[in-house]
Amino acid sequence: MKDFLAEIRPYFMVAMGAVEGDKEKMKNEIGLPAIKTHFALLKKVAKDNRSNGRFVGVSPTYVDLFVSDFIDSIDAFIPGFLDDYPAVVAIRKKVMNTPKLKEWIETRPNT
Repeated sequence: MKDFLAEIRPYFMVAMGAVEGDKEKMKNEIGLPAIKTHFALLKKVAKDNRSNGRFVGVSPTYVDLFVSDFIDSIDAFIPGFLDDYPAVVAIRKKVMNTPKLKEWIETRPNT
């Protein structure tokens, strides 16, 4: 994930307005290729784990939580980017429906 963040960061800096640049060009030249490369790996890892709703093992890990949370950030700028990654979507759904996490998300302060 660290490689993915480093690769996609220039796009996000432009997309968030922190740096000047052509948002659409950055999305097509940096954002989408980074997603294609790294989410293909996440898709493979999910399938290799028999799509049990986790990337590794049978209980939630940091990776499950991090990816599930980061998906929201990406989706805000590139809606529909997960369409080609149903195994990743399934993991995110399972993570976000973990009872205590779901309760926190529903009641947390809006920040």
